[in-house]
Amino acid sequence: MRLFNSDPQLERFFYLAEEYNCRIVEDRSLTAQQNDNMHHILIIFVVYDIIFFGVKTVLKVRNNKQRTAKEIAYVPIPKGGIKMSMSH
Repeated sequence: MRLFNSDPQLERFFYLAEEYNCRIVEDRSLTAQQNDNMHHILIIFVVYDIIFFGVKTVLKVRNNKQRTAKEIAYVPIPKGGIKMSMSH
């Protein structure tokens, strides 16, 4: 996959992460474009985490033989209605 390629010509995830890590360790400043790229890396990381944990949860629930839905008893609305407040 191109995403995980360390070739600098492709400038993908791990290559950029390693480059930025070296600059941070060496205490060299990053340009505005590089800061934007770091934010892009962070967003990609968060999205992949959500996908990973989502798939993990689906597989865990799918293999569970017991029901996981927990319903509560029906509670009717009172005849006078529901009093709502506009204040916090």
